[in-house]
Amino acid sequence: MAPPRSWFKKRSRWTRRPEEHDPLEVPGVLSATELENLLSRERARGERNGMSFSLVVFRIDPQRVSDLRRATEILVERIRAYDTVGLVEGDRVAALLPETD
Repeated sequence: MAPPRSWFKKRSRWTRRPEEHDPLEVPGVLSATELENLLSRERARGERNGMSFSLVVFRIDPQRVSDLRRATEILVERIRAYDTVGLVEGDRVAALLPETD
């Protein structure tokens, strides 16, 4: 089940422009727009090939940008090579995990 589209449309003080890569300045983190595009492709691939994926959304205290950045760095370090991390909203980071239930 995909998150509401409104999550991808909100802007926050931490995102510059939705089309910019790496809004938290963490290598490997997609912008909300890039994550939404990848989510659409994964959904289509899943329907075509019968494969599943998971989208895990983490909400982190929006008052602490350094905590958000560090949590995102840890997530990027610990995921599999073909998983993806992206910023969904100012205080939400998501991990797209292909081939998982």
